[in-house]
Amino acid sequence: TVPLHPAETDLTKSEDVRVAFRSSVEARTVGNSALRKFIRHQTESQIDLVEAAVEGSRLGGLKVDDKTSELLLLRLVEAGRVKKALELHTAMTSKHMAPTSVAYNILMKMCLDRGMPGSVESLFDDMNKRGRHPNAESYELVIAALAVETPPKWEKAIAIFDNITARSNDRSAPVNKINGRTYNALMRVYLNMSPFDWRVVYNCYYELRQLHPKIPLTWESYELVREAFLKGRAGRFRRILTYVDAWFVLTHIKTVEFWAGVLCFVFAMMGIKGALGVAVSTWSSNKSESNKEKAAAMPSTLS
Repeated sequence: TVPLHPAETDLTKSEDVRVAFRSSVEARTVGNSALRKFIRHQTESQIDLVEAAVEGSRLGGLKVDDKTSELLLLRLVEAGRVKKALELHTAMTSKHMAPTSVAYNILMKMCLDRGMPGSVESLFDDMNKRGRHPNAESYELVIAALAVETPPKWEKAIAIFDNITARSNDRSAPVNKINGRTYNALMRVYLNMSPFDWRVVYNCYYELRQLHPKIPLTWESYELVREAFLKGRAGRFRRILTYVDAWFVLTHIKTVEFWAGVLCFVFAMMGIKGALGVAVSTWSSNKSESNKEKAAAMPSTLS
């Protein structure tokens, strides 16, 4: 019999696992269900045992099904076996076994993290081609990938975002909720646009702030619009207002930081008011002295 947990066996070598699974499949005591159970119990460092188990099962005549193939795919991604994961995906699609949206997302994230934006775009297109409905994370990943491609494919990114918006308003279509990360990905696209205009990034941020129902704001959203302000040399007053707005939204009212910030804001306003008062008073005093001097000089001029 094939052990289903590492603690139940002394088989720690790939060859032993391969032989055990092959003989068990040939004896018809192990199928896809048992193979999946074995795979789930292995850690990332035991990926070689997982591959050996799958290989041995195939040699024994087992037809590895969709669920087992997808679980193997996830394990390969977790272990950082990029090449083998992509090879398995290609093999699955050639056999008309399309991974689920979750598996596609994991593959896309892996490719994005490893600087392969073109592969992310290809996986997204393949997902749509095979009838898998992308979810919010799928859109976020492909838009982020399009933003960092060389050159950035901002037109396609905007078209994808518009498609999400249209589908989210269409009750007959599958639900694809837009979240803050989707907007952040779009803002990154706008940051790489040429010619660059900070107003486009700000308008995207402003739309995020005005949505109903509200989408939770994150500091990442503010950091992106701040980067746009600095890159486009936007006015300091707008930058300050945007920061204050984001700070009040993101800082919890029950925290010390919130009330310390409120006090700083109040003292700053009082300081500005005091400075303006002194400036106006000084200007009025100087003007009054000037008028008195002019009035005193008038009689001597007439005489």
